[in-house]
Amino acid sequence: RESARELAPFLRERPPGAPSDGTRGVAVLHASSLRVPDVRSTCEAFGALESFRPDFGESRGVYFATFYDLRSAELAVGELPKVLNKLVGSSNVDDDDGFGGDDGGRVGVRYCVPLNSSSATDESMIMLSNLPGTVDEQDLNHVLSSFGEVRAIHYQANMSEEEDEDDLASYLVEFYDVQDARQALLELEQTNPWGGDRSKVKVGTRSPKKRKQGKDLIMLMSCWRQGGASRSNAAAQKGGDKSGNGRQSSSSPPQQQQRQHNNDSVTASPTPSPSPVQQVQLQLQQQDTFSSQTARTSHVDHAPNLTHQQQPQQINQNNSM
Repeated sequence: RESARELAPFLRERPPGAPSDGTRGVAVLHASSLRVPDVRSTCEAFGALESFRPDFGESRGVYFATFYDLRSAELAVGELPKVLNKLVGSSNVDDDDGFGGDDGGRVGVRYCVPLNSSSATDESMIMLSNLPGTVDEQDLNHVLSSFGEVRAIHYQANMSEEEDEDDLASYLVEFYDVQDARQALLELEQTNPWGGDRSKVKVGTRSPKKRKQGKDLIMLMSCWRQGGASRSNAAAQKGGDKSGNGRQSSSSPPQQQQRQHNNDSVTASPTPSPSPVQQVQLQLQQQDTFSSQTARTSHVDHAPNLTHQQQPQQINQNNSM
């Protein structure tokens, strides 16, 4: 449930039947007990998938899926939890935090920011600009619906200050299915069914707010990946430290003593300078020491002379005997 809480800023809650906000992404939560092929095939049963990421299915129980068709995502959010919970065999699990599955099931499915939201372009929309002023929404819908069902057509105000621009019109067209929008873009780039030499068509752009949400979601996924890698690296580093300590303990005692002696020499603090009183005391001690050494030296110098003088007497005594 921690992963679901971290995903909360990117999840959308919308009651059944409420207007869609155009989110084609869904997140499957608490599904770590499910197999990847089962989750994927179940999602594909509701519509074609533009992307399916099982990267965190086993470790965090989270799957990301993005449908080409907005209606497929809407259907999956309502029906997918029931199918997945039947695969799990669980239907009575606590769901107090609101992130569990529907109908008391353990697996939950929520609308989620699509993984491609960080891109600057939104391929579900095309921008038609500089169309003749005689073209209106009905004319556009009549032509564009041949590629697929159109979700919305938005008139774009002309911001140009040129007078002749007042006779031109621009529209942002959104399709339910991204694949239909792509095909419409390819063909309209080569043809001009509305006439006019200045007409242009290009892929739609995504708002900065939605792009930021997409980037933040990618950053969260990256943190999840790096979190696992960091633990592995920390364990490896810890093992390396242990082996390093073992190699250090195997050093011979003389080498350790030499290194310890060098460290002591480097880290030894300097001897503080003696105070004036201590200097006088030191001089007196040196004088006493010098006097004592002089006296001992005089005694040693005279001792051989006495021994030398005593030797003739001992020789004479021996001769008299």
